[in-house]
Amino acid sequence: MPREPDNSDLALQTMVSRDGVRRGAQTPGTPATTAVLVVSIMVLWAAAGCARQSEASVGDAEIPAPAGSSIPVTSPAPTNTAPSRDPKLIPVEEGTTLTATPKGKVPGYDGPEGTVTQQVTDLYYDRSTKLPVIDQVPGWLRVRLAPKPNGSTVWLRAADVEVGSTPWKIVINLTTTHLQLYEHGEQVLDAPVGVGADATPTATGEFFVTFMQPAPSSSYGPWVMVTSGHSNVIQVWEGFPDGILAIHGPVGAEGVIGNTGARLSNGCIRMRLEDQKKLTEVQPGSPIWIIA
Repeated sequence: MPREPDNSDLALQTMVSRDGVRRGAQTPGTPATTAVLVVSIMVLWAAAGCARQSEASVGDAEIPAPAGSSIPVTSPAPTNTAPSRDPKLIPVEEGTTLTATPKGKVPGYDGPEGTVTQQVTDLYYDRSTKLPVIDQVPGWLRVRLAPKPNGSTVWLRAADVEVGSTPWKIVINLTTTHLQLYEHGEQVLDAPVGVGADATPTATGEFFVTFMQPAPSSSYGPWVMVTSGHSNVIQVWEGFPDGILAIHGPVGAEGVIGNTGARLSNGCIRMRLEDQKKLTEVQPGSPIWIIA
């Protein structure tokens, strides 16, 4: 039975606040000290509502669907970047997604041979990340970006990045409250999850794994998977100017998630611990689809 969302991370946020540290988001790619990094990431969880207020549940954040999103409304068999047959394009193995790691700070363009609109790095909140490739033409790659706004993309010169690939893809169905994990196009996990409650729903969109962060406590499981999704509902959380979607353990709600899943968070995805462990090998740059 669905239950009202709570804000289960106030204890962690209060701990940060008592240290007198209230910093805004680090601009991705800006050098920072280790202390600033730790505080930034801990507050980042709180911004997504992923800190503890009680042992019973966790609060998270909604991630609204990007404008013009073409996400289907029923769970699809995931399709990744189509295999390339043009010898001038980077080949893509079926069932995988190309990833791009910028070689330091590189220019981002509004199109192939277009205008420079921004600088792109291999860092997100001072942690190494990879960007999924969603399109390509000879010499150019179009990638998803992690910073706001949701759905941001940019074109990069292929010569400015290290190209890799990931066999993983995550599909989260909000109607069935289940998470499906695919490896090389084959489903390897179908697990019930906790999703956003009616008042703070997890929105649909196309996102990706940015990095894996050590969990703040054992109730989150072994790690927190930080994604590229941002909340349009929670703009500021305890002084931190962002709300970021994460995937993590149940934070005391394993029994509520049960075998069917539940609507109990402020937007983050909560998993039973045994199911969460099966996502441990999922790499940065791996696509995440959240569908209705």
